[in-house]
Amino acid sequence: MRTNLESTDWLEEPAWNGTHLALKHAGAALAVCSREGLLVGATPSAFSLLARVGISTRKIPCPLPLLWERLETSPPGEAIDWRPPNSDVDGIRLGCTRHALGGAYFLVVMREISDKHVTLAQQLHRQRLEATGRLVAQIVHDLRAPLASIVFDAEVLADRGRELDPTALHTTALALRRAADRLRKTVDGLLGFAKLGPPAESHADLGEAVERTCSLLRPSLRNGGHRIEVDLSPNARCVQASPLVVEQILVNLVMNAVEAAQAPITIRIATWRMTHKVRIVVQDNGPGMSAESRARAFEPFFTTKPRNSGLGLTASRDAALDAGGDLRIESSDQGACFAITLPSPAGSPAP
Repeated sequence: MRTNLESTDWLEEPAWNGTHLALKHAGAALAVCSREGLLVGATPSAFSLLARVGISTRKIPCPLPLLWERLETSPPGEAIDWRPPNSDVDGIRLGCTRHALGGAYFLVVMREISDKHVTLAQQLHRQRLEATGRLVAQIVHDLRAPLASIVFDAEVLADRGRELDPTALHTTALALRRAADRLRKTVDGLLGFAKLGPPAESHADLGEAVERTCSLLRPSLRNGGHRIEVDLSPNARCVQASPLVVEQILVNLVMNAVEAAQAPITIRIATWRMTHKVRIVVQDNGPGMSAESRARAFEPFFTTKPRNSGLGLTASRDAALDAGGDLRIESSDQGACFAITLPSPAGSPAP
């Protein structure tokens, strides 16, 4: 990737020649920084965005002291929400994510985040916490089994470790590691789902999002005897949206179906590609929705379930709209059917 915008020997080259990307021609807000936090190159939209929040980039390379201090404390790939101290630009802040670019540089992906985006992130966070609270009691069962295994094997090693032959010792150690890994994955799933962060634009792998959703909801599915069928089209497995937001929408829709069911149901998640978007359908063969529920489903605080705030579908549709897509209820002969549309990644082939 070429980063020196003051050089003019490549301005007549195409934006992408198969090997190099010319930053001048890239539409996204991308910046290239050294490991020390010096800005060495950026796209025009990135320069414009930095200027809007009061960062001067008239001379390259230049430092990004306050912004880089914040980026440096966040792991690569994790989005941050940053606004300059004492900024006189009302309602404007930056959402930034840094990625390793070779051994000497970082690529910083930026976007403008208005107060509307921040409000949406907070609303999603509150709804995620509510959903997490509803799941915790059921997930405790999945935590007990590996924890009991860890305690048992640890006691065996403590009491009889010196008596065990190498094979038995190795087997016990492997069982400990497997149980600890199960415990870690369950806890990581909960922590990841409850995590607060700006809805930074990125690519979400639908296969991974569906897998994490099924893993998080496995106790609820198992206790009710419910099944999930997945049919992901090969050319509709990635969308341009935050993976966390996609996962939250799926969790909300599957939880709604499970909580409305009085008997075991089958929930089908399918995707297919449209011209510039990906369509995701979540359909169940449960009792369905009344006419009033369909008409008011996206109203804030409307709910037919006890101990439910009624924000799940509202937050999910707002998140889909914010990502450039939509969430709608569709007619169905049986059960409930929700259709999510989200933008396909830029540059991905049309169907």
